[in-house]
Amino acid sequence: MCAPQLSKMLGCWAATGDLHSLTQCKDDALTLFECMRTTPMPKKAHKPTINYHLARLGKSIQ
Repeated sequence: MCAPQLSKMLGCWAATGDLHSLTQCKDDALTLFECMRTTPMPKKAHKPTINYHLARLGKSIQ
């Protein structure tokens, strides 16, 4: 979700050669942080478990 912001920050780090400098890449880091903070996580689709399927199968066997 935040791939453009991440690539921009990594590009800034690569250009400056300093991963610990907060002054040169501060704007890019803040933009990435804000994106990661506000972007909702994708929800995983619910997959029925094996126990669910066994219970359904058990009802039809009995």
